[in-house]
Amino acid sequence: MENLAQAEWYTWTSQRWLNREASYHRMVYEDRESLYTPWEVGQLLRSLWREFQDSHRSRLVIRILLNISEQDIMSHMRELQEQNWQVSYYPHHTQGDFSKRFYYTTYSYNKRERTISDTIVQELIQINQSYIQRTLRHIESKVDFHEEQLARFHAKDFRLTWEIWAGELSQLWKPFGWSEEACERLLEDRGDDFVLWVRTRTNNLIAAILYSHQPHTLEDGTIIQHWELTEAATAEAYRGNGIMWVLATALHVTTLSRWIQNIYGEYRALWSRHPHAIQSLRFALESGVRFSPWDMLLNHVDVDDIVDSHNQGRQISGYWTHADKLKSFVLWSLDPDTLSPHTRELYLSSIS
Repeated sequence: MENLAQAEWYTWTSQRWLNREASYHRMVYEDRESLYTPWEVGQLLRSLWREFQDSHRSRLVIRILLNISEQDIMSHMRELQEQNWQVSYYPHHTQGDFSKRFYYTTYSYNKRERTISDTIVQELIQINQSYIQRTLRHIESKVDFHEEQLARFHAKDFRLTWEIWAGELSQLWKPFGWSEEACERLLEDRGDDFVLWVRTRTNNLIAAILYSHQPHTLEDGTIIQHWELTEAATAEAYRGNGIMWVLATALHVTTLSRWIQNIYGEYRALWSRHPHAIQSLRFALESGVRFSPWDMLLNHVDVDDIVDSHNQGRQISGYWTHADKLKSFVLWSLDPDTLSPHTRELYLSSIS
């Protein structure tokens, strides 16, 4: 199987290759050039699983494009979940005359030392499902929800801006492992990636979010525009003010204005009642994102803050950091129809 070298920049994930030494003790395979049938998926998964079992890595992640009908995807998921695979997906949104239908699909498998018990997984799903449904009911009860959010944001003298400096950004993104040098490289040569910020009336940076541009080309030459929302953070003293919900919505409308409709991200699944874990899901839902609580990425990567109770004392041989910091995530994608033309215009005009 082809093993391509990792590109230097953040957008490497759209390239076709197998990374046997990926971050967070994972083996990661990417192919966003081919459209796989369910039969071809089975062949690929068996091949990679055998190599994974012989490796010292504890998690296997496979991201591909699945060519399947909407009515068949649930049976496809159930079949693999019965074999202990985790399966998450989101749809490709048709652009222009492009008529190919497929799903962006993530398959993952944990070795025993990284596995979460079925009982805890079901509890995790129920907690997230309940929270998602409750939050969506609140959003749908408002006629002008996004407009109200933006009005409250401005009333607190916050502003959306493109003004960016590496030193400030590295402090805000320190929990994600970004150094000032890495932030400088991002800002100097970001290509189509971009960062949007929030500042106070006194010009203090209080929040920032990154869109990573991950276009890919199918084997027939069709170019697909595809973006990931990532590295979202608000300064601790300003959390709870609805800042990230407005910031994420502004990023979404900016991206949609560039005719890019395939927007996705991975948000921390809700487990504890820690405010940051709650807000991760809430700002996603309130910015137009939709996802299913069944789309779980279990013990996916670690985040250096709270320890989930079911991971306390966990040991993984060869893992470079503390395995009890591993977090589970849910995969989401933006439904462009959740943001009206009026909302898009209003948010775009608010960015200075």
